[in-house]
Amino acid sequence: MCRKYVFLILLAILFAGTAHAQWISAVAQRNTDTDAPELPQISTTPMAEDALVYTDRTHQYNDIPAYLLGAQIVLTNNDNKNQSAYELDVTFSANATLYVFVDNRMGGSPGGKGVLPIITGMAWLANMGFVDTGDDIGID
Repeated sequence: MCRKYVFLILLAILFAGTAHAQWISAVAQRNTDTDAPELPQISTTPMAEDALVYTDRTHQYNDIPAYLLGAQIVLTNNDNKNQSAYELDVTFSANATLYVFVDNRMGGSPGGKGVLPIITGMAWLANMGFVDTGDDIGID
């Protein structure tokens, strides 16, 4: 089995805390580049080994840090990978910790476990207070 390791995946969002807690009440996309019918979804299952990554692909998460197990996941359509202005509007029903996953193949990086993504052009991450956890998550 071939595995690609990711630093974070830009189009998946997690909310960690109490296992199986439901903090997200709505999600919508803007600036999509696809006509596909798959809309972003609040996953019906919590983050776990082999949890689905996208609405339109069968890729699964692997090698998940323990603190993310049980987190709520927002799944997006992988077909939007070519839209640099893609945005998600997420509505919360309670306070939560938000994790944004960024693919470590960003910016021409070769990817792989322990490889940092090149996030040039993604100043919004730091501007909004996101920091690198230093953790990698695998996708098969």
